[in-house]
Amino acid sequence: METATETIAVAHYTDSVAVWDHVIHELLPHHRLQGAGEAYPARAASRVAAYGLSSHIVVEVIERLSETSIAVRWQDATRCRYDDQVWIGCRARLKGRCALSGLVIRRDDLIYKPRVRSTKPVNAAAMMLASAIDRMPVMAQKAEAY
Repeated sequence: METATETIAVAHYTDSVAVWDHVIHELLPHHRLQGAGEAYPARAASRVAAYGLSSHIVVEVIERLSETSIAVRWQDATRCRYDDQVWIGCRARLKGRCALSGLVIRRDDLIYKPRVRSTKPVNAAAMMLASAIDRMPVMAQKAEAY
């Protein structure tokens, strides 16, 4: 004979399992074989298009390292944190949004983007307009020095 406490405990356990059931289902080997990686290309394509800006992101340009590079502090509460990330100047290949000013970036605009080395940073698709950085008082003074 079950007590009321045992019944509640079993119901709670069943609810907890149901919450995670979809995760377990996705991790099972037979499920992965059925889709053969259908979701992976879709995720990669949307990530390349533009780094989704949110209110969780705090961007600070620390210093100008050279005529074509800057040091950035990038804090994203939901994805990543870089305290001294090097960004390089180039032309935009894709349309996007400036992480610093929120302005629209068009193809071929002068931008800064994270430098990619052996491992691709989480914010690799992020961009900042070069004009937004040049308007910063400290950056404008340092740019004149180069």
